[in-house]
Amino acid sequence: MRQAQSSKGRIGGGRPGRGPVVLVAGGVDTARGTGKIADPPRQYNPGGREDNCGFCAISRGLERTTNQAIDADKLYLQLLQKLRLPTGTPDDPISRMLLFHLNRDGREEVIAPPTHRNSMEEYRISPDQYTVRSVAETLGLRNTGGNLKILNMYITILNRGIGYEKARKALAEEQADQVESRGGNPPALDVMERWCLKELSGEAIVGSKGAGFRQAGHFINMFIQDGIVEFYDPQSGARGNAQDMWKLLGRQIDLFLRLQS
Repeated sequence: MRQAQSSKGRIGGGRPGRGPVVLVAGGVDTARGTGKIADPPRQYNPGGREDNCGFCAISRGLERTTNQAIDADKLYLQLLQKLRLPTGTPDDPISRMLLFHLNRDGREEVIAPPTHRNSMEEYRISPDQYTVRSVAETLGLRNTGGNLKILNMYITILNRGIGYEKARKALAEEQADQVESRGGNPPALDVMERWCLKELSGEAIVGSKGAGFRQAGHFINMFIQDGIVEFYDPQSGARGNAQDMWKLLGRQIDLFLRLQS
């Protein structure tokens, strides 16, 4: 994992087993404060908030995998109840920005970002309990970590503008080359292509720590079938293809959660 640099909404980290893990909040740039989205998708983000992209992504994920229609505001209240935090208070007892946890190595110290630290200390909440992955599981959205390396490789290839059919073959070729460079014996390219597609297909939540123009992390939903990539941002209503997603996430995907029915 690459060393994080200090920036708005980030906590610096280290390599596996060498210091604190990187935790980044997903939501609005904390330096700007929370604003409002002009025309949000009301079924996911009824209040038009800019600091709840993780809850919006979980809301969309639950709808797509379990047919449950629960908006982000209701999911936040459910989480407060499950964590035994106060509800009905004038201010949120804890930020609605869920965290990235990019390495789950138990040897590392986990640090809460400044936006969450006081609340977590007051209510004795571990940062591990407030990652998008952990919160999704707590709220009933089953998920497993996806093959982030293959996903980034595929989206990078698609951004060459060569089309899906050629991109699938190029992905298989690059993966086969990597296997061979490590001394392995790669399978036939058609077999490798099917394996790669199996690693990517289905419903997912993906996120970026804040590369490029973003000053805070962001979570969205992604769906891949037959190598065709679609994304939807349930916080704002934005949607598009792989190239659009690449630009939205700052040309780097740091989180890939595959959702299970």
